[in-house]
Amino acid sequence: MNNDRKYFDDDVEIIEIDDYDIEIIEVEDDIDFNLPSCEKKVDKGFLAKVREKLSGHKFAIITTCAVTLIVTLTSVFILHGKFDKSVILKSQPNVSYSTSIDNIDFKLNDLDYSNVLVNTGYEEKGASLFIDGEDHSDEVVIDSSDVDVTRVGVYHVTYTYASSMNQVKTLYRTINVVDNDAPVIKLLGSNVYTMLVNEDYNEAGVLVFDNSNEELLENVVIENNVDVTTPGVYSVKYSVSDNSGNQSVVYRTVIVKYSYSSNSNSVLSNHFTDNGIFLSGMVNVGNFKYQMMLKNKDTGNESIIDLTSTGYNYYQFGLDVTNMENGNYDFYLVTDSLEPLVSNMTTFNRIVRSRIGDKLITMSYDKNFVNMKVEDFSYLYDVVIDPGHGGAEYGAVNGRYYEKSINLEQSFYEKQRYEAHGLRVLMLRDTDDNYGIVMGDEGMEPVDRKAFAVGYYGAVSKIVYSNHHNSSGNTSSAGWEILTPASASYDDLAVEHKIADDWSNLYIRSYDPYYRFYTKDYETGTASNKMNGEIYGFEDYYSVIRIPNKLFNVKNVLYEGAYINNNSDMYWYYNSENWKKLSEVKIKHYVESIGVKYIEP
Repeated sequence: MNNDRKYFDDDVEIIEIDDYDIEIIEVEDDIDFNLPSCEKKVDKGFLAKVREKLSGHKFAIITTCAVTLIVTLTSVFILHGKFDKSVILKSQPNVSYSTSIDNIDFKLNDLDYSNVLVNTGYEEKGASLFIDGEDHSDEVVIDSSDVDVTRVGVYHVTYTYASSMNQVKTLYRTINVVDNDAPVIKLLGSNVYTMLVNEDYNEAGVLVFDNSNEELLENVVIENNVDVTTPGVYSVKYSVSDNSGNQSVVYRTVIVKYSYSSNSNSVLSNHFTDNGIFLSGMVNVGNFKYQMMLKNKDTGNESIIDLTSTGYNYYQFGLDVTNMENGNYDFYLVTDSLEPLVSNMTTFNRIVRSRIGDKLITMSYDKNFVNMKVEDFSYLYDVVIDPGHGGAEYGAVNGRYYEKSINLEQSFYEKQRYEAHGLRVLMLRDTDDNYGIVMGDEGMEPVDRKAFAVGYYGAVSKIVYSNHHNSSGNTSSAGWEILTPASASYDDLAVEHKIADDWSNLYIRSYDPYYRFYTKDYETGTASNKMNGEIYGFEDYYSVIRIPNKLFNVKNVLYEGAYINNNSDMYWYYNSENWKKLSEVKIKHYVESIGVKYIEP
């Protein structure tokens, strides 16, 4: 190639690559071909080398074998015949062209259109082409494939018109994709973090979102001025900048205090509903806005709920959780700032876990702050069996009859039979040495902690019940009892009613046995009939029924199959193994209630 030849002004460079002087016609980049007039081969690799040298509106011109070619960013054109030095290819702002086409007006529409906001969409403005006053704009080939509006950068759009293989005009539009928006920082964890003096501050971190798709999380600068040794209100500062210089700053409030009790707000009551939870409470501040903010600590998403006023600074609200996104939530009362929701209720009044529609809701009260976990519901068990008593608590005793041991023996039998039907079974105790699985505050009685376990695991089980056996001061008492929740309807207890009917038919003695299908009042100890589907508003007497029902929405039923203090009753029931027949009644009706075919033992 003659490197001294100049066909352009100073703004366009002539490029020589690998000393090639070759003839090229307009082709797709991925086609290889041999030129007839020169024994050279042009391929994609060669064109790539040429285009690596091009930028903006510049182009390359190469001569070989009495033929001249023009290479642009998108196309390759041939000018047949010896290139005339008197024909000058000029470069102008945003335009380069061959002067061999006469009486042509070829220009970009909207010359000022060059800046595009990232992720807002590129709008093609097009170009106008007039030849001898006639509109030929529809003959312009537009290539905007270089433009990526999802990334900040400089891109080019090419507009090409070729009236023949020898006459080509090309325009270029420079597109600057720019970012004017600051990144978004979302706090994970609590907006307001409360801790005790000398506790460790646990940094929950942040999420960063930027419209330019930059990865900025590692660029976040955290400034922490928290003094954990001194009570007070502090802040943690989070700042981040994107590559375009846009900056965001957010703060987390940190409260260091001596205790977690609150005189300014408290939950007064709560319960699960058909579609969520109900809370009522009070706020002892004058600037309360009767609003609650929920924050998903896992995603940083926030939402505001309007509360209903029930008196000065007293409120209530129902929260529908059926369509909430999964995650761990903090609750904040909205005053001039945000105040974490506090529960000063006793453990026995704090709702814990329940299935709500297709969601499993778990409430927790770490440091007395109200928190909620939302997740997709799925059954972990088909049956949860609570063998009553255990450990140092023997239950009813009569000679060699120990209630805790008989409860365990019966529960083992039923567990094995359910498993023979392919069901998943959790037995809360598998030894007489202890209570088995217990949960809740360490200060509670073991029987109460067992009741929490019944509710917690029962919330993810289809069937829940406790096995017990009876005792009375009257040694002639004989028969069975089934204890149910006071608030359960006849439909709620439909399976248990079938079991009671079949037990009555099986429990045939030389005299009529005593039996009850009933509930018992916590306050008065009064027993009330449930045979006809009666519903009562009082709290249940036994904690293994009261706590699961009140705090977990779990219907636990307590079975008592015989009177241990009656020797003749126990001989028929236990020694003659009629208890297995009674167990089979439970097994049959329960497995059929969940759609499984009953299998005889």
